Amino acid sequence: MKKQLLAALLFGGVTGMLFGLEPLLFDRTQWKPVNLKHPGSETVQVTSAPLGDTGRTVPVLAWGTPRPPVVELALQGRTPKLEKFERAEFILTLNAPEALPLRRIVLRLADRSGETFQFAPDKAGGLVQGRNELRYTVDAAAPKGSIWGGDGNKKIDWPLRVAGIAIDMNRETPGDRRILLDSLACRPSGEHAAISLRTGHRLNLLLPERKTPPELVIRNTGLEPLELTGTLTISDAGDGIRTEPVSCRIAPGGEAMLPLPGDYMQQGWWKVDYRLKGASGKEFAGTHRFARMNPAGPTPERAQEFLFGLCGHPERFSPEEAELEALAAGLCGAKILRTDFAWGRIQPQRDRWNFSVYDRLVDVFGRNGVELQCLLGYSVPWAVPASYKPKNPEVKGRPGLPDYDDFAKFAGTVADRYKDRIRYFEIWNEPDLIGFANFSAESYMELLRRGYGAVKKAAPEAKVMNGGIAAVHTNNSGRPNHNNGLFELLLADGGKHFDLFAFHGHGAFKPYVGQLRELRKYGLTGPGAPRPWYSNETAESSAAIGERKQTASVFKKLLYAWANGAMGYNWYLLREKSYYPLGHHERHFGLITAEFEPKPAYVTYNMLANTYKGGKFLRTVDLAPGVYGCLFENPAGQGLLALWNEGTARTVLLAGLPAGTTRIDLFGNEQPLPVRDGMAYLRISEQPFTLRMPKVPEEKIRIGGEVLTGRLPQQLAVPSGGTGELALQLANPLSRPLALEIRAAAPEHLTVAPAAHAVTLPAKGDATERLRLTADREFKATPTAPALFRFSVTPAGLSPETITLPVVNRLPEGEPLFRLGKAEQYHSFVESAPGNEPLYWKGPEDLGANVFLSCEGKHLLLRAEVRDDVHVQPYRGSDVWQGDGIQFALRLPGQDKLWKFGLTRLADGKPEVYCWSRPAGFSGTVSSIRLETARDEVKKTTVYRAEIPFRAIGMTPENAANGFRFNLIVNDNDGNLREGFLAAAPGLGVGDDEAAWPIVNLR
Repeated sequence: MKKQLLAALLFGGVTGMLFGLEPLLFDRTQWKPVNLKHPGSETVQVTSAPLGDTGRTVPVLAWGTPRPPVVELALQGRTPKLEKFERAEFILTLNAPEALPLRRIVLRLADRSGETFQFAPDKAGGLVQGRNELRYTVDAAAPKGSIWGGDGNKKIDWPLRVAGIAIDMNRETPGDRRILLDSLACRPSGEHAAISLRTGHRLNLLLPERKTPPELVIRNTGLEPLELTGTLTISDAGDGIRTEPVSCRIAPGGEAMLPLPGDYMQQGWWKVDYRLKGASGKEFAGTHRFARMNPAGPTPERAQEFLFGLCGHPERFSPEEAELEALAAGLCGAKILRTDFAWGRIQPQRDRWNFSVYDRLVDVFGRNGVELQCLLGYSVPWAVPASYKPKNPEVKGRPGLPDYDDFAKFAGTVADRYKDRIRYFEIWNEPDLIGFANFSAESYMELLRRGYGAVKKAAPEAKVMNGGIAAVHTNNSGRPNHNNGLFELLLADGGKHFDLFAFHGHGAFKPYVGQLRELRKYGLTGPGAPRPWYSNETAESSAAIGERKQTASVFKKLLYAWANGAMGYNWYLLREKSYYPLGHHERHFGLITAEFEPKPAYVTYNMLANTYKGGKFLRTVDLAPGVYGCLFENPAGQGLLALWNEGTARTVLLAGLPAGTTRIDLFGNEQPLPVRDGMAYLRISEQPFTLRMPKVPEEKIRIGGEVLTGRLPQQLAVPSGGTGELALQLANPLSRPLALEIRAAAPEHLTVAPAAHAVTLPAKGDATERLRLTADREFKATPTAPALFRFSVTPAGLSPETITLPVVNRLPEGEPLFRLGKAEQYHSFVESAPGNEPLYWKGPEDLGANVFLSCEGKHLLLRAEVRDDVHVQPYRGSDVWQGDGIQFALRLPGQDKLWKFGLTRLADGKPEVYCWSRPAGFSGTVSSIRLETARDEVKKTTVYRAEIPFRAIGMTPENAANGFRFNLIVNDNDGNLREGFLAAAPGLGVGDDEAAWPIVNLR
């Protein structure tokens, strides 16, 4: 899906596919002269030089006098692969400082076996002064030219790779000449396109100076005209979504720019999904993310107050990627980036030191206003004594406990080198986990003492922290993969060998709150703690909660840590980990994707840095159970109140607010908040926001009462041609009459009555107002694509709070809840490449399903009728997702976790239920679920019928009636691998995004 994005990184050493992409830029490639057997070969060399005014530095081939008759260059290192093609045109771009007579320049490609194929240019001869494009026509079925090496079969064994070039001189070729190597492009036959998003910024950001919408840029990378038709679907971080038809015709080598429809002037985040089809039926599909924001940085000064930090691993990637990571960190207002100063990279041998990577990183991040926080670790084999014995021999991985003197020398040398540029040093990482520290807690404390002493001797002003503790429960869990007792040892040390107490605590907000409470009980934070504390690595992966909820998690965890005394907060990570597969929990912690596109959380982090930078925490504001209020003061003396609700959303009158208060959303958009008689009207939900007040309020902020009482349904059901009703329970908490204005907006094919009306409630009075929805016979809305009904109830003179409810049809008796069998419902894991055709999804005859969900008494009944041409399930237990079967998930109100189940028919025909995730307080659920399966090999169908007791999952009849979030996928494995799955809705199978799941109600 993102192949076109890899092109920009190919020159940085990232392997990818050259075929159908942007040209392979030679900037960072390595070329080596080979076969130096001819007279004059000793004068050949490869250096580098600027390429005109392009800002690029490229390899330069040079030879002297006497000049050799031929120069052969081999492309070194990881080189991009070439997809299978029938015919292709390669374009080699070179630059000659002056005209250069030559016989020819040949292109060399090598196949999987190492067999080399040499191709002559379509037009032989020399180079003109300046830019030259040499073209090579390659017929894969009958390659012409010299062929040697490898398996010697004279046939291309795919994939191909670029092997090098050779320059054949002629009599007129002079000595002492240079050729600048620019790039290589490939234009294959057939329909091919490189599709990218253009925003005017390398991180797909719309900055304040950009006033026009972004454009989807489609470049025809093939040899033939390209005609495309299809759709663009643009969604935002809320419930906004629009789909627009598009079409274009592009000549070979040309491009089309399609401006995205919509208004993108407010700060926010969007995603564009494109699904295009060529004249031959070939599909081009993909996704790009982009955002608009007012950057909080970079700023040159060092952070002096609360540290806005990030974690990253720029040392693992190319210099170009590190540059982009530094740019991303600086722009969003981060002032600290925690990264590994890996011992093995700096001192691979006792007598060998190499600081080149970290010198470069300190410089590049410094230029973007970001300090590095130095994490000192991990062991190197040469420093581990022969006497070392692991605490848990079953755990393999990093080398064990190093010699203390060797580690102290390493730590002190690093601190001495960077003492003027790095202020924060950390001794090891998560020493409470055996996977990082396979030695005793006492041994770690000695390592901490020795490392602390070495750093402080070299850099007395430095701040040294313990290796960040992963979690509270490891301290006394007794598990073999945990190091117990570190808390007691750190407390006994009393801060003599650490200036800061570092703690992590990954995961959701509520467990994080619990862990901070436990830390305070231990005495490691709060009054009397030996040292200030630093939340120096903590986050929540969007694979578990979706990108929209990750946005709220950034806000809550950062500000709550600050409110509980943290002197800084590092979100883990800046950039997603590309070396984990999509959907993997470890991959999706980042604020930006591996391809350097913003996630919504990146924009929220930027808002926090913009809004709260230089501020100080004042106090918590206790409003109601489950409602969090944290009051800060910014440098201008303004009050900043962060608000959210971990329980049921409440629409309230908030008292004690001064006139001039504004409301700032998660992306930084600021709107005036009308205040009347010291009160404002607000809906406080799990989506947090900030109230900015002209000054810190002297009056106590409190909830003055609720206007919209009673629990709203999660979803409305209206049959086609029928009616539905929404009952609004209203209350007046005031001692005077309260005038309310009720407005409603119905989606297409629905009408609402009344659409607007006013009601006045007497002092302390209440009332029920009913909105009647009527659907015409064209109204169609499913749980996967509901219509959106919006309404507001607003006290006179205050701002409206719009509430959105999904509306669906009531299903006729016997109709499936989901019909699965459309291309847009299928997610493939198979690469689109020649030879993989047997693994492609071929339509509902290959895999399709009808899914039924209903209630019978106090049981939830799930039935799936699956059409599958081949049923394969060799797995059991937690691995059943790799074979054929059903995965489904649901979220019930009031529960702290999702339910995630697998239903499968095993190889021996027996049914099996597996539960991957359950809320706290439940056990024995799987054994209480009755599953029956049947397979009909003639009809190629597998039927699953599961009967789930309400009590087993904590469901109530009210849940079933009012609605709950539900999603389901059907996996497909025909014997080779998990080819893909059909999904009822997005958000399951490659990461959990429950906000994208449909709400179902069963009446």
